[in-house]
Amino acid sequence: MRRLCHIAAGLLWLLTHDASARIGTLRTLTGALTDVDVTFSPPSGLLLNLKGGGTALIPLASLVSARFESTTAPAPNAFHQWVLFRNGSILPAQLVRGSTTEFHLEYRALKFKPALLDVAGVLYQPGDPGQWPEFQTGRTGVALKSGDFMDGTLRDLDNTHVGLTTVLFGYRQLPLDKTVAAVVLRALQPTSVRYQLRLADGSVYGSKAVPAMAAGEIFIVADPVLGDIRIPFNAVVEFKTLPPAPPPANAR
Repeated sequence: MRRLCHIAAGLLWLLTHDASARIGTLRTLTGALTDVDVTFSPPSGLLLNLKGGGTALIPLASLVSARFESTTAPAPNAFHQWVLFRNGSILPAQLVRGSTTEFHLEYRALKFKPALLDVAGVLYQPGDPGQWPEFQTGRTGVALKSGDFMDGTLRDLDNTHVGLTTVLFGYRQLPLDKTVAAVVLRALQPTSVRYQLRLADGSVYGSKAVPAMAAGEIFIVADPVLGDIRIPFNAVVEFKTLPPAPPPANAR
């Protein structure tokens, strides 16, 4: 639990105490609103200042998506590494060490060890993990910057190289900066979350329940993997409601 408090503290440096409106584009269950002034209004939702005059309060549960102009500079990610978890959450973390049995990560000067099965892979360029279909199929190996994919099983990983055991070539070691776009360890299972918040630094946090809204313009996200995370409103660049998980095959 201590590491989660540190993660929250690392995010809170972004917070300003000004309750000023942000410019956002929102899509609700009934339509879309573009370039509107949005104010954080706990505990109910987001207060919109409509262009034609007046206001409208939008509960978070009614939002399909919301995009906001960034009001803060993103935290530096000198290592250009984003750790992707199976529930879809992403941390722009320094990867200290990875192997077939364990991972050791560093995030905002905090070192911690996530459960190995919670880690889906590591991204070495920004963007949506959906650009690599292997994260959907569970095909393990390395996505190369050339656009090719090398099938294999992770053997070792550090901040400079990834080692892979392959059927065709045996053990191969590849430089991260010149060759690797992503390391795929296992398939995503984003059905474990319904709501996601994306920050300017590329991090993503998800929860099964609608995020709580607290005083000080803070979202509280109960991430199934990372625990309770406190996120300043002015650090969020996107809020998204994911489609519900399909029913089990035997229930259809």
